[in-house]
Parts: sequence; C-alpha cells; structure tokens
Amino acid sequence: AGAEPDAPAFELTFPKANTAVLRMPGWALYNSKWNWKKFIDDSMDDLASRKTENLILDIRGNEGGLDIGDAIISRIASADV
Repeated sequence: AGAEPDAPAFELTFPKANTAVLRMPGWALYNSKWNWKKFIDDSMDDLASRKTENLILDIRGNEGGLDIGDAIISRIASADV
C-alpha cells in the first residue's frame, strides 16, 4: 500500500485511446484502510462507461497478497467476450 494506511495502492490511467492501464504493484493490503474493492468496482464501471476496448493489468513486481485478482476477473468474466 501507499505510505499512508488509506493511500491508494493502485493507479488507473488511459495512455492511449481505448486503452487503460491498471497498475497494481502489490496486493498485500492487509493493514490498509484504503477501500480497494470500491476502487476496483469504480474502475471497472469507468472502463465500461468509456467503452474501453483494452485493459492492461500491470502486476510487475506484485508478489501477491489478498484475492484482488478475483474481484477483477469476476467483473471481466461477467461481460460478453
């Protein structure tokens, strides 16, 4: 997590048209007060409203932690492929 217990640990950016990058350097948020579930839900809603065609999950250096990937996959899998 960030330096503060409620600091955002992930970042969603849009470097190109129709492309989003979700940077997730770690999922070890056990002691974090930051609401990562809301961030994921809000981000997935944002991607859907923008009709973003490409999502890059940047998990370089991520050594795991909570089951945050499950929250993302459940949102992606529930949509038409």
